[in-house]
Amino acid sequence: MKKAGTIDQQSGAIDFKERQTLQIVKAGDVLAVKAPLTLGKEGIDVYGNIIPPESGSDKILTTANNVEVSVDGFVFTSSIDGVVMLTQDNKLEVFKKFDVPGDVDYSTGNLSMDGVLDIKGWIRSGFKVKATGEIHVGEGVEDATVESDANIYIKGGILGSGEGKVRAGGNLTVRFLENAVVNVDGDIFVQDDIVRGNVSANGSIIATGTKGRIRGGSVFAGKVIEIYEIGSPAGVITNVTVGVASKLRERMVHISKKLGEYRENGAKMDLALTKYDNLDKGKQLPKEIERKIKILAKQRQNLIIEEDKINKEKEALAQEMSLAESQQLAVKVKEAVYSGTTVVMGGDAFKVKDDIKGKVTFIFNEEEQAIKLMR
Repeated sequence: MKKAGTIDQQSGAIDFKERQTLQIVKAGDVLAVKAPLTLGKEGIDVYGNIIPPESGSDKILTTANNVEVSVDGFVFTSSIDGVVMLTQDNKLEVFKKFDVPGDVDYSTGNLSMDGVLDIKGWIRSGFKVKATGEIHVGEGVEDATVESDANIYIKGGILGSGEGKVRAGGNLTVRFLENAVVNVDGDIFVQDDIVRGNVSANGSIIATGTKGRIRGGSVFAGKVIEIYEIGSPAGVITNVTVGVASKLRERMVHISKKLGEYRENGAKMDLALTKYDNLDKGKQLPKEIERKIKILAKQRQNLIIEEDKINKEKEALAQEMSLAESQQLAVKVKEAVYSGTTVVMGGDAFKVKDDIKGKVTFIFNEEEQAIKLMR
């Protein structure tokens, strides 16, 4: 049964966007327990006469996909992670893919599930949609928050105002982006324009249509940008960057910070343990002090193990970043780059002062450590 909304326990206000439309279950969860049929009890009328009980009626509960039934037929469990649904004809089913026939709005509330979401309409402003699997949108996305651990496919476009955000663990395929905040671990395939957006892809950004323009805002790609136009004849400020994937850089910063904390804590532990080692060995310490020293020594050993793990991760990440940096970075433009555009790669910035018409490719020259143009 759908809820009108969720009540905030502190304020008492109702959040009408949190309707808990999807009932998420895990493999092995009990979905339903059917009570066995029982006989009714006798009653007495106002005259003291016995009223015999009527026979009860057995409710039939049937199953469809991904539901298991116990041997006695009373306990129903899920065989997968997904969304459980009970139909009007008492059929119990668990879906890995959930279809929304219209828009995500107040009629559905926010949606979150383990699996695939297929939304036929729009995701309206202010709503949140999250899935571990792919998200398919038949129309478009307004100023909403959309997150997928896999690919996102949007038949229309994303119309934002900086409040919403779209994040994909895989690729994003979309018609256009306008005032959108987008972060993608894979590639972005855009048919038309990216307008005044804050757009980032750890892979490449590729124009798939015949327009493919970047106009205003900031656009980042870890590898290559292939587009028809950058900027506009009006000279709107447009920044495009290609380089090491932002996710790798962020992870390296996090690891380096963690290693610093480990080394600082390790030095403090070593100082305390050294003081203990320098004590007169014939001197008997209180049992509580000895217990704390043993705990500290164990913690130091665990810290050494963790530091070794994170050092190995740092080495592997450094190799991955080195490989990414060795790949040819490029911004490939098919028709025009307008003044007001800045291209950044390899630590160098190329500011376009005069319009460049025709096909042009920006590459980073390793020897000169500078951006070069190829016609």
